[in-house]
Amino acid sequence: MDKFKKYFGDKSIFKSDEEIKKNTERLFKEIKNIFPTKCIYANGCDKKPINSHSIQSSRTLKALSNNKNKVGLFSGSVDPFEGVSFQVKEVGINKATTFLGLCSEHDNKTFEPIEKKDFSPDDLEQLFKYCYRTVLRQYYVLNQIDLRWRKKVNEMDKKDDFKVVLFLSNSYMAYINLFNFSKIKNVFDLAELTGNFDRDIIFNVRELDEVLPIAVSSAFTPTYDFKNNLINDYKDRNVVPIHVCLTVFPENNKTYVILGHLKHQDKALVSYVNQFMKEPDIYDILSETIFRHIENFVINPDYWNSISKDRKENIIKFFEQTLHRDVERDKKIVYKSDKHNLFQQI
Repeated sequence: MDKFKKYFGDKSIFKSDEEIKKNTERLFKEIKNIFPTKCIYANGCDKKPINSHSIQSSRTLKALSNNKNKVGLFSGSVDPFEGVSFQVKEVGINKATTFLGLCSEHDNKTFEPIEKKDFSPDDLEQLFKYCYRTVLRQYYVLNQIDLRWRKKVNEMDKKDDFKVVLFLSNSYMAYINLFNFSKIKNVFDLAELTGNFDRDIIFNVRELDEVLPIAVSSAFTPTYDFKNNLINDYKDRNVVPIHVCLTVFPENNKTYVILGHLKHQDKALVSYVNQFMKEPDIYDILSETIFRHIENFVINPDYWNSISKDRKENIIKFFEQTLHRDVERDKKIVYKSDKHNLFQQI
């Protein structure tokens, strides 16, 4: 609560602590249920979006499901004052990792090359499609957040200082995040429309001989590389943060790790990508990346249940700590292999 008041300034604008908590909890519930009304495909489309899978349903989710056709998702609640609480929840593969991004036509056509063909690390189109899927989902998420805060700003009582400060500050940040990521999406949209997949984008693939019990599909902004070299400092909101697209999935008795990023951001990511592609401790690199940066991933429930209680508690605690990050805080959250390695059972 003290941090909240310090952030928003003069205490005179606040009501009692209990009323602040009550108002804010109500706010976070109110902004959850806003949905986009049209497809977000590259060239614009007015058709209604469907629940698209950000991780393949027929191949990947099915392979990672238990005998109940369910996969494990990190699920929980975020309280603006009390913190976060997460657990692994089993979700049916028809619902897991869906988002209202594309209409049925564009969803089917766009991802046909990866839905209906086995993966080949040399297939440039497939590499692009996996990365494009992470971009579309991230754009959808940021667009949702922006829409929610815009709605609250339009409806707010402008005489209520608390709401004015809270709504405007969050709405501004949501707009900046969406605006900056739109520039990333524009590059990928152009590649999608022209078929020139690697003109502005670099792809890297790592093939593992083991079948890992996870799948990942996410576009994110790493703060540091794995040797604590700074990548993003987030100081200038007018500068587009450096983004990485990560896809991980098991197929044909192997696991594939795909990284994608913009060519003009390559200099800042050379060390990061090399560590991802060449370091022998790939299990630690994947574990730290997933729990530090990513929320869109699934795990085989049976594998998760096989992990010791202490390790599961340590993993969840680390995941919870990383939900609200900045440059200084991120450095203080230390990954430890003996506590947080997700793949020690393998």
